[in-house]
Order: sequence, then structure tokens, then C-alpha cells
Amino acid sequence: MSPHHLFLAGLGLALAGSATASSQSAWMAVDKASEAAFKKASGFPDAVAGPPVRFSDRFLVDARLVRGTYPQAHMKGAKGAVLCLYNRRTKRAEVQEARMEPVMPATSALKDVMWKGVAINGQSPAEGSRISLMLDSGGHVGGRSSCNNFSARYMLEGGTLKVFPPMIGTRMACPSPLMDQETLFTDILGKAATATIGAGGTLTISASDGRTLTFTRE
Repeated sequence: MSPHHLFLAGLGLALAGSATASSQSAWMAVDKASEAAFKKASGFPDAVAGPPVRFSDRFLVDARLVRGTYPQAHMKGAKGAVLCLYNRRTKRAEVQEARMEPVMPATSALKDVMWKGVAINGQSPAEGSRISLMLDSGGHVGGRSSCNNFSARYMLEGGTLKVFPPMIGTRMACPSPLMDQETLFTDILGKAATATIGAGGTLTISASDGRTLTFTRE
């Protein structure tokens, strides 16, 4: 090969190497920016971002799963995860809560524990109200339904929960918001179909119609 051709070949390799290095640096900068945006958008004080899943330039989107601890006081340190999307052109991030696969607990992990209600079908309980529940080893479920105490018989096998009528309770009168909340709570519990504990130790009771009750250990 002539010296001229050797020079051109060497120049080509040098340019290719430079382009590759530049490309790698650019992607590292994108990853650093997306990770920072994801952590901020997640709201987790201890956010840990997973590796990016990069889509083509047709979509210009990177995706990551970000895990961390919920900052809300009522979550009592429960862990969670959000799925984050980052637009490489606009540098904007958007997050959605990622529903983690529930852990099907042994029934002993649910029984004889006082559970505090933190959400009724996704909504926080009314201020000043108290919702609680205990599934005792004798087959009775009872607690506070918002305004009154309640009790019923139940059956728990694996993650399947059945609450049997009648559900009895005290008859104290409270302001309308609490009475409405109590009616919703007892209706969902009366239609209970499953009981699962998530990765953060949160108990979720799901009704046959899809509505849910969420509890944390007291």
C-alpha cells in the first residue's frame, strides 16, 4: 500500500475513533440528564434509577424504573416504584406509578395484626376519621369503619378473602362525610375477594368489582 493510501486509512480510523468517542460522551450526557430528571420527578427522597431502555430516534424516548421510599407520612416508609419516560429532545420527564406484583402472604402474616386504613378506593380517609381492621385467628374481622365499630365472620385461604354477612356494628351518628365514607368502606369490605401484601408491607383488600381498601400496620 502506498504512503498516500496509508495516510488516508489512518485518517479514516482516527476520525472513526473520534466519532465513536464523541457519540459515547453524548449518550453518557443524555443518561446523566435523564437519571437526574427521573429522580426529581419520582418524588422519592432516596430514588434509585434502573438502567435506561432507549427507544429509537423516531420516538426519542428513554424509559427507566425508579424505586424508592414514599415521602408521605401516612405511607410510613413504604417502598414503591414509578415508571419514568424521558424525551431526549424536550428533556422533559413524566412518571406513572408502577404497580408491583403483589406478594401472596401466608395467612399468618395477615392475622392478629391491627391494620390502619390509609386509602379507600385510592382516596385518603377524611380528616379526623379512623379506619382500622383486624382479622383474628378465630375467624372474625372487626375494627373501626370510620364512625362506628364493625364485626363480621370471614374466611382467608392463601390470598382469597371472603367476608360473610351480616356485618354488624354500633349505631353512632356522625357528620355526613364520615357516614358516607363508612358506607363505602363497609360495602367494599363486604365484597372482598382478595387480600395481598405488597413489597412495602402494605395490605390491599380488593373487592370483586375492583375497588380497593389499603392498610398499613399500626
